[in-house]
Amino acid sequence: MVDMKLIEVLDLIRKGESDTVEFKRRLSPDCARNVVAFLNTVGGIMIFGLDNDGAIVGMEGATEYDKIAQSIEPPPFKRLHWEDLQFEGRRIGLLHVDKSSHLHTYRNVAYMRIGTMCKPLSIEELVEKASESLLLRFDQMTNPYASMNDFDPGLVKRFFSKRNESRNVSIPDASIDDTLLMIGAANRVNSHICPTNAGILFFFKDPQRIFVQSSVRVVVFRDNDMLESLDTRIFKGPLNMIIEDVVPFIDRYIPLTSTLQNGSMSRATKRAYPLIAIREALINAISHRNYLDMADTRVFIFPDRIEIINAGGFPPGVDPENPIHKPRNPILSQYFYDLGYVERYGSGIRRMITSCLDLGISPPRFHIREFETKVIFSLGENKNHEGRIMALIQKNGSASSGEMAGYLGVGRDTVNRNLKTMLEKGKINKIGRGRGTRYKLP
Repeated sequence: MVDMKLIEVLDLIRKGESDTVEFKRRLSPDCARNVVAFLNTVGGIMIFGLDNDGAIVGMEGATEYDKIAQSIEPPPFKRLHWEDLQFEGRRIGLLHVDKSSHLHTYRNVAYMRIGTMCKPLSIEELVEKASESLLLRFDQMTNPYASMNDFDPGLVKRFFSKRNESRNVSIPDASIDDTLLMIGAANRVNSHICPTNAGILFFFKDPQRIFVQSSVRVVVFRDNDMLESLDTRIFKGPLNMIIEDVVPFIDRYIPLTSTLQNGSMSRATKRAYPLIAIREALINAISHRNYLDMADTRVFIFPDRIEIINAGGFPPGVDPENPIHKPRNPILSQYFYDLGYVERYGSGIRRMITSCLDLGISPPRFHIREFETKVIFSLGENKNHEGRIMALIQKNGSASSGEMAGYLGVGRDTVNRNLKTMLEKGKINKIGRGRGTRYKLP
């Protein structure tokens, strides 16, 4: 009987090399390049004892993969695992490489796995990877393209006043330069004081002049296939002011639902999504995103869901099930905390989940990739749109089936099926005939 593990390995060999599989005849010092590429990307497996076309020739020589680890900076001992197998008297060696949260190099060069190639990182890619690994803090960096004269005194004054209201922290009695140094909005470089990126994003009137990616783009789609948009807005300005402008705009397009109150014939209308959760997700997207990535922050509003997308994955060691406080941009996070937008200790994600469950909808879903995070609020798979139809009628007094289809983002057949059920239950009344047909609440 053939060992099941061997069957799996033979299947990998049959499929050939890929972005996570590499063939080698023997273990040599240069294998460190492949190991580094796997560490810096998504991990993988190196199979030894094969020639270039995948024929099993058998591995010869010592298994000294610890020397490979020693040649890599930092050494990844805990992320390498060796395994020996036999196939028809020939030895096959397996080196399992786990993805690392650190940035690794071999002979001072960092590599990433692209297809079946090990690609040296460019300066731009190296900086972005270092930011994803939290080796580089964007918000703490001094910016050579900005001037202290670009700070807006009114924004600075408003920040300290709001911090005093929210956190009961006294307003500092110092010069504006000293106060900016005190909160990390500026750094002293030799004999000069220069703005930091955090200072630019919070206290410049037009930070998008320097960081175009700091804007937020909101698109409202008519359907779920992104074929036609109803509205598009790009929001600019200091980060906290962007949030104050974006949230009311999103609220205009959050659908309403209508339900009978317990023990009463009156109806209660409420939002289909909890606004507090949408706001929390937006704050997280803006404060924790990777600003070295040129993609803007996006909010896509569909008939059946809302997606909030930002550049950058979760920090190493953090995931939605383990939402510890480990900010990518600690100064920006501190500013949002100072102003009362957020709390520490990773409570934001828990608050998002709780508010969705309290409203009776599914908790948000997180799609996390190395360079992007997407938070999805969904109305779920339930295709019964009765509550939203009644909310539309209650809001406008009456509605046609065409108006309902546009509001729900579904076809006329779907609307007509719901209308038939609602008429049979006596939930709505039909008025008029033909194209002039409209529907009202009883």
